[in-house]
Amino acid sequence: MQLASILIDGKLWDGETPIRIDDVWALAKKMKHLTARDMPLFALTDFVQVGDFAGTEATPDVDEADDDEPLTLTPPREVIHSANGHPRTNGASDPTALL
Repeated sequence: MQLASILIDGKLWDGETPIRIDDVWALAKKMKHLTARDMPLFALTDFVQVGDFAGTEATPDVDEADDDEPLTLTPPREVIHSANGHPRTNGASDPTALL
């Protein structure tokens, strides 16, 4: 909502024209230091896609797996003993490393 309000306050967007934001996080980073006063320097298409998106399908957030192939998981080859993912024999956990 904050991004949309900056576009409206900067008079780039009327609030009624359909827009699409591909990557909200990237747009937020791009607009982080911009204010409504800076917006006349840009066009609406510099930030978002403009148009009628009724016929287009939204991109899924999760990759869809093929139904033909079963999901298989392989167990790890060695047991992980530490919280940071390092194997027990990484040298730092060896009791003689502290001597």
